[in-house]
Amino acid sequence: MRKLVHSLVTVITVQHEEDIACLLRGNWSQLGMIILPDRGICYYRSSVSMRPGFELLGRIDLSCSIGHVDVAFLLKSSQHLTNTAYASNQLAVKPLERLLQEDWSALTQLKISYLKSSAMLSKGSWPLLTCIDLTGSILDVKNICHLIKGKWTALKHLDLTSTQLDTETVRQLVEGQWPALQRLRLSLNPLMDAVTISQLAKADWPLLDDLSLEYMPLGAAAARELVKLQLPCLRFLGLGSAKMDIAAMSELSKADWPVLWYLNLSCNNLCVGAVVNLVQAHLPGLASLFLRDAGLDSAAMECMIQGNWPQLQQLHLSDNRLDVKALKRLVKGNWKKLYMLSMQHNMLGKQAIKELIKGKWPLLQCLSIDYSVFIKRNAVMLSIHPDQLENFDHVKKSSNSFMVPLVRDREVAPTRACRELWPSLKQVSVW
Repeated sequence: MRKLVHSLVTVITVQHEEDIACLLRGNWSQLGMIILPDRGICYYRSSVSMRPGFELLGRIDLSCSIGHVDVAFLLKSSQHLTNTAYASNQLAVKPLERLLQEDWSALTQLKISYLKSSAMLSKGSWPLLTCIDLTGSILDVKNICHLIKGKWTALKHLDLTSTQLDTETVRQLVEGQWPALQRLRLSLNPLMDAVTISQLAKADWPLLDDLSLEYMPLGAAAARELVKLQLPCLRFLGLGSAKMDIAAMSELSKADWPVLWYLNLSCNNLCVGAVVNLVQAHLPGLASLFLRDAGLDSAAMECMIQGNWPQLQQLHLSDNRLDVKALKRLVKGNWKKLYMLSMQHNMLGKQAIKELIKGKWPLLQCLSIDYSVFIKRNAVMLSIHPDQLENFDHVKKSSNSFMVPLVRDREVAPTRACRELWPSLKQVSVW
C-alpha cells in the first residue's frame, strides 16, 4: 500500500520546512510539488534542503492577503527523466497546471524563483495580481512571448532581476500590455547594453515611477539612451554598480526628471568630474541620494555642496574616502531639510564630531557613524550618555548586529549650546 501511495502522489502539503528533508527520503516517483501553507509575512526562506535524487526547479510564493503566503516548491525527481514533461528541461508542467486550475481570483502577489518555462503563467486568471517576481528565472524570447500573452491588467510590480535579458527579449517585453505598471526591476542582466536600453524608449508605461538598472555595465552610451525615456512619473532610479563614470554622468545630467525622489549611484567610480556633472543635473525633487562606495574624497565634497537639492532628506556617504578635510567642506552645504546622514566606514578621526556639529542640520534625526570616532567627550557633545558607550560591545554582541543605536539624553550635555544642537536628532547609529 505504501509503495502504491508513493507512486501516485504528485503534491504534498507540509506545515514545517524542516519536515521536507525527512519527507524526501521516501520513494516519491511522481512527486512534483511541495506546498508550505500560510507562511507569515516575514517568511523569507529562499530555498529548500534537497535530498539526493531531487532537483529544485522552482519556488512559488502565492500571496493573497497581508500575513498569508503559501510557498510551493516545484521538484524534479531523478525518476522523472523518462517523463516527457521533464525531459524538455522545463518547469514541472503537471503540478503547475494543477496549481493554476485553483481559484486565484484574490491572488495579489506571485513570486517564482528559477522558472524555466512561463508557458503556463499566461493561462492563469489573475484579475487582482499586482506583483510578479521572476528573479533568477531564465527568460529567453520564447518565455517572454508566453509572458506577454497573459492578462496583467492590475500588474504594478514586475521583477525580472537576473533573468538573462538581452536586446531581443526586452524588445518583446515592451510589446506587452502592462497598463498599470509602476515598478520595473531589470538589475543583474549583464547582456543589456545601450541598444537594449533604447528598446525601453518604445514602451508605453506612463505610470512607471520606479526603475532599477543596477549591477550592469551600462556606461555612457546606455546613459545617453536612458535619458531619452519618456518617464514623467519616475521617482525612483537605481543605477548602483552600473559603471557610471564621467562620460556616463555627463549624459545623465541631461535628464529631465522633475519628480525624481530617489537616486542610487552607489558602487560607481564617481571622481570629481563625475560629481561636477551630477550637481549640474536638474533634479529639483531629489530627496534621497545614495553615494555609498563611490570613491568620493574631499575634492568631491567641494563639488557636492554646489548642488541645488532643496528637498534632499537622506544623504548616504558611507564606504568612501572622506576625512576631516572633507567634513569641513561638507558642513558648508545647504542641508536645511536633511534628516538622515550616513557617514560610516570612512577615514574619519576623533575630530569628526567636532566638525559635524558646525553644520546646520536643523531637521537631522538620524546620524550613522563609526564607533572609532566616539570618545567620551564626543558622546557628550551629541548628548549621548557615556554609559551607552561602555555597554556598546555587549549590546552589539547580544544583538548580533553591526549597528547599535545610541539614544540621546540632552541632560548630559555640558552646555546649553550642546543641548540645543540638532534639536530633531533622535538616534545615532554606531557601526
